[in-house]
Amino acid sequence: MEHTIRPEDVTPEDEQRVHDRLDEKMASAGEAIGGSVGRLLSNVKLLYAMLRDKGFTIDWTYKAKIIAALLYFIAPIDIIPDFIPGLGYIDDAVVIGYTIKALKDLIEAYKVYRGEPKISQKN
Repeated sequence: MEHTIRPEDVTPEDEQRVHDRLDEKMASAGEAIGGSVGRLLSNVKLLYAMLRDKGFTIDWTYKAKIIAALLYFIAPIDIIPDFIPGLGYIDDAVVIGYTIKALKDLIEAYKVYRGEPKISQKN
């Protein structure tokens, strides 16, 4: 898998790869970075929930962005290898954070759909 995953290159097979590997990756990330993983994993869970929610319709363009970000997160090799203690998930956090910001309006709509409070201005 390349270091850069562009949304326009995402396929339905990539979506399946996310479904197959995300839980395992989140568990290993939690073990690797402990307490600082909270926000990263919370954002990953939010993006994944949006992707899986059959009642919430997402345009393919936005869905591809979510899948691309999650593919980067689950990739065993990326810009900063995940096995480097304390640093390995920085690039993952940047990619997920950028996706959260880029899809802020969609995420706000999803939170309203689910009856949840809006995301804070920090995101």
